[in-house]
Amino acid sequence: MTDKPFEELGAVGGLHDSKEETSGINTNFKCEPCLFENIEKEASTFCMDCSEHLCASCAREHRKNKLSRDHKLFEGEDISDKFTTIAIMKKMMHCPDHPDTVVMYKCEDHEKYICVTCLAECHRKCYTVNEIAKAKTPVNENMHARVEETLSQLQDTATASKRESEVNITTYKDQLSRVQLQQQSLLSSIYEKLSQAKANLESETLNLVTNEVNYHERNLTKCKEADVEGEQFRKVFEFVMESGNSAERSVIPDLILTRAKDLHETIKVENMTEKSLIFETTLDMETIGNIANVSMVSASLNEQQGANTDVSVSSDEIPRPVHTLEEKAESSVQKCPPKCNATTQTDEVALQNAHFDTPGDSSSSNITQNLTENVKIPSLMNRNVNQLGVSYKVRCSGDKERCCVNALEILPDNRLILTDYNNKKLKIFKETFSLVFTKGLRDNPIDLCHVNDKTIAVSFSKSIETYDIGTNNAHRVGQFPTKVRVFGVDKVGNVQDIAVLFEDNENPFLQIRNAITGCIFKTVSFESSRGVPCQFGEDGTLRMLYRGTVAIFISEFEKLHCYKSASTTGYAGKNENVVQESWFYKSRAGSYLKFISNLTADDEGNIYVCGRESYNVHQISKDDYRTNRILISNIKLPLSVGVNSKKGYVVVGCDNDDYIHVYNFC
Repeated sequence: MTDKPFEELGAVGGLHDSKEETSGINTNFKCEPCLFENIEKEASTFCMDCSEHLCASCAREHRKNKLSRDHKLFEGEDISDKFTTIAIMKKMMHCPDHPDTVVMYKCEDHEKYICVTCLAECHRKCYTVNEIAKAKTPVNENMHARVEETLSQLQDTATASKRESEVNITTYKDQLSRVQLQQQSLLSSIYEKLSQAKANLESETLNLVTNEVNYHERNLTKCKEADVEGEQFRKVFEFVMESGNSAERSVIPDLILTRAKDLHETIKVENMTEKSLIFETTLDMETIGNIANVSMVSASLNEQQGANTDVSVSSDEIPRPVHTLEEKAESSVQKCPPKCNATTQTDEVALQNAHFDTPGDSSSSNITQNLTENVKIPSLMNRNVNQLGVSYKVRCSGDKERCCVNALEILPDNRLILTDYNNKKLKIFKETFSLVFTKGLRDNPIDLCHVNDKTIAVSFSKSIETYDIGTNNAHRVGQFPTKVRVFGVDKVGNVQDIAVLFEDNENPFLQIRNAITGCIFKTVSFESSRGVPCQFGEDGTLRMLYRGTVAIFISEFEKLHCYKSASTTGYAGKNENVVQESWFYKSRAGSYLKFISNLTADDEGNIYVCGRESYNVHQISKDDYRTNRILISNIKLPLSVGVNSKKGYVVVGCDNDDYIHVYNFC
């Protein structure tokens, strides 16, 4: 059973609009029955069942009347003290879809409180609808403790968040002044450089033009002189030819030709090279708009960049003897930076079963190669994430309800695919998280997994459908029904098979099936560490992470269980169709975990666990479950998580949230 937020359960209103909550109730504390007869009397009593203020006389009649003698009455100071509380309580008991109607039923199929109108309009075909009046189960100690614990956690979170916000506001204002001074200094330097560049450019341009103008002015002078001299030579030549003697007729023309030739060479057009004054910018104009960057950087990143990361894990880690070169190398690189908050813990299951391997760790050469790579690139277990995160909208046109991202997967081409439970849709996004297309589903999806290449499987309550994801559409390629309820699906290697988690009368079992036809290849049952068949209660949503013969992870409300083949755990029987509990992970001091809603793993094999009601995401080391940490905190109602190991980020989808949230590894 999946718990829903207050707004979705139906019989709950917001607790912050006190004016709206009390708008329909008498706030003047006058007797309302008397006001009906136009008589004003001070009220001394308030009936919680009738939501009416009564004077002393009307209160006596109220107690005498057979129909109202069992009503709860408050007198004196109790009226003003309890007035707001009663108003909120009354509003919470009204249907959110039909505010004038009190809820009378609970639909167990949708886990929602509903009224008569809701029952008639939307819940006629639901299997389990219980009348609230007939369910006389009192609030037990466990429920009381859960409510107190949740409200206490809420108060602590609000207090811490308020304190953090107040500190951040002061810090941001101080940083704003500092950054503004830095910006002003930068702009002043740019203005100074631009002014100098302007002066240099203007001077250079003027010099170029002046030089060319001077040259042509000199040439004009030469041309004028050539014209005058040429005219004089013409007159001399004509005179010599008419009146000169033979010697003059021989010498003068020759001298005129020589001089004219020299003048021609000086002023001929071929010397006038055509030129143009051209202006070319050497500055990339786009860089002017991006001369600096302003961003928010988490304090953890600043600390990490300046911290010494070569620090071993905490000393309470269980020591293991190192015998081989590979184990020595593994021991030498198991480091954890001081700011990653990775801790160790010991649970009740035998310690010798604490270590589990990931698929592909079949040879020492592979281990050595992986260790060499880890030395170069820090493990995701040893890297922080930016707690600020970036949110991307997933709500699209046609969505009638707020989004509920209850499952997501990152495809090999880095596209993101998710299921929206409330709107019954598949949604596919680019690597940049922009929407590509959507695909309507016939029912509310339960889980999602990548099968191979671009094929995915979507599970519903009692069926599974398989789709090929194209560039702009999704094509269904397979579908098969199931006899019992499906809780989760996961891929099986690179073949076209999937692992399907079922539950029948609180007894979980797993089947390996063909993703297209549903053909059953294998059925696996679960046993506790003592060899007893496992049973999970109705509290919480079962989720599965399949790792073949290496490990199978199953979650319930507040525990994550790791199961291994009986042959690998060393228990008697060694039935290949039975897996036994190797270890479990649960909430503890300093690492709060409540209502596990989703599981995933990165390429290294580290496990990621969504805590829906603890508002966080946990990360568990592939090498030892006792090395773990809260990776992401203060995220409201996380329902699904995915990790892109190549790109280095975590994607989280939430309940009743129109956004996905992306956190980058630092």
